[in-house]
Amino acid sequence: MSLPSESRLIAELRRIAQAAGETIMAYYDAGVTVRAKADSSPVTDADEAAERLIVDALRALTPDVPVVAEEMFAEDGAPEVAGGPFWLVDPLDGTKEFVRHNGNFTWSQRGGARYQRGYVYAQTDLPDWHAQLLAGESSTSGMLFDAVSFRGVQIASDDRMLPDEQRYYAPVVRGVAQSNAKVAIYQRGYLVHETTVAPGPFAIDNLQAMSYGGDLNVTVTEASGETRSFVVPFATTVQLLRPGSTRFSAMAGRAIDLGGNVGTQYVGQFTVQRGVSNAVTAYGGAAFASRYQSVLMGVGLNTSIGGFAADITIARTQPSGSERLTGSSVRVSYSKNLPNSGTNFSLLAYRYSTKGYLGLRDALLLNGQSNQGTDAASFARLRNRVDLNVFHCHPHSPSRPWPQRAAP
Repeated sequence: MSLPSESRLIAELRRIAQAAGETIMAYYDAGVTVRAKADSSPVTDADEAAERLIVDALRALTPDVPVVAEEMFAEDGAPEVAGGPFWLVDPLDGTKEFVRHNGNFTWSQRGGARYQRGYVYAQTDLPDWHAQLLAGESSTSGMLFDAVSFRGVQIASDDRMLPDEQRYYAPVVRGVAQSNAKVAIYQRGYLVHETTVAPGPFAIDNLQAMSYGGDLNVTVTEASGETRSFVVPFATTVQLLRPGSTRFSAMAGRAIDLGGNVGTQYVGQFTVQRGVSNAVTAYGGAAFASRYQSVLMGVGLNTSIGGFAADITIARTQPSGSERLTGSSVRVSYSKNLPNSGTNFSLLAYRYSTKGYLGLRDALLLNGQSNQGTDAASFARLRNRVDLNVFHCHPHSPSRPWPQRAAP
């Protein structure tokens, strides 16, 4: 069996892979036809076209080496390899994601029609971590730092992997029963949880309560008929997590698609949130880019007068040809549910920033522009912002559950 030299083999394989990729993307932009294989997994005409190209090219390059290809195997079975070397071909790994085709189409009178494909990525679950691993193009969540698009790798918690009762913040209800007792928990006059507990201390940590918050009225009915009631404060902000819960994310890659000329800038970011207790959630993180570093620390509080969150971000930017900029930004948010009116009031004092502060997105744009001679002093950026959101829910709207039992 004769094979080409190693240098020629590598060069030809690179050319074949590039040609197959161009074939796949041509189908991606034009639309694909999907059918189901015998094992019910999807296959597209892009898979088949790319596989034909690769198989034909490999047979021409190495006539004596058999080729085992995924779609060919599904149709005709595997060729005889007799224990020797063979090519193994899977032209498109991640067909389900490929079929989703994330893109957009725009038209304007001046610019005409324009189609732009969306993010291309591969993704897999990490069940032990309740997280997903993504490789390719995507964007960060924007929950703690500015949302930026990137091409790289990201691992992040995915609440969809948790049981329904663990996905959203709710406090743990703790108490002490003197006998085998019934515990009923009401929120805004509706029964949201009822269970029986043994004598002694109890903790109810699987509560499914209304996501907008509202204090919990807890009634403990003893075997003797004696009842006791107490209130557990419940006001939520997006930063709050259940006690003992952790949410994290980490990303590294190259910044893309920022609506400006940012050049080649590498970016990294990690965040972590931890539910410390019913009342406290701590969170923090750091973000890095070319000539930019920032760190964030914050805390969310569940109190009887509402939910609070406050954090501070300290950032340092070194634009090309300009003095280094250092500054900080403080963000404060408040949320309160008014159960008698059906109104959720949310006030975000977002945010106050000192003169030298730049967020991650602004830093990427400034660094890209400063490479072209833009003066940092002339770069416009947001320093102060206040948001006020009020949501009113009609008493019989679908977003409020019907009562299972009237509150006592």
